[in-house]
Amino acid sequence: MAVVAARPAAPIVAATLRRNGIRDLTVLGSTSRTADRPPPAVHTMEFDGAHDLWRLRSDDGTTTAAVVILADADLDPRRIAGVGTDLHTLLADGRVAHLATTMHEMPNLFWTHPPAGANWPHYPVQARAEYAARCIAAMRRAGCSRIQLRRAVQHESARRWAADPRPGRRLPRPDSDHFDTTVAAERAPGASSTAGPAYS
Repeated sequence: MAVVAARPAAPIVAATLRRNGIRDLTVLGSTSRTADRPPPAVHTMEFDGAHDLWRLRSDDGTTTAAVVILADADLDPRRIAGVGTDLHTLLADGRVAHLATTMHEMPNLFWTHPPAGANWPHYPVQARAEYAARCIAAMRRAGCSRIQLRRAVQHESARRWAADPRPGRRLPRPDSDHFDTTVAAERAPGASSTAGPAYS
């Protein structure tokens, strides 16, 4: 999996994920002070729904990742393409990520920092990274390659935020009823997923 992060956020996000058992990390878009040279900055992210992979393009070429943690608020939303749309279009329509962390059209993608200009709830970076780690762990336990927020949950989350735009003091644990998990090889083109992950 990949962490796309600006320098101040990269160590915090990576450490939180590793502490929660997610150790196979590639850090991109960061300028780590301990590295001999900065990791390549990501310019474009595109989700490959046939293989459940994010393709991250940078000056050094293309990196593929099963899951992406996006901790860089400055990445151009027009260059983040999910299922049938891009992030810029979603934000222009007023889309709010569920718990400021994930959205239906962007499977296998979690935010620890909202995109620039997005009016999303605020939760601590570490709390969002821990939320993402639990979702990823559940997907892996289920032997699946995609975890995707259910559309109905997306709409209900947006409705609640519009009615009362105040985040809770704590980010709740992921709810298995909020997500679908599937395997790319077993999913027919255009079919919706049905299996829900088991959370501990």
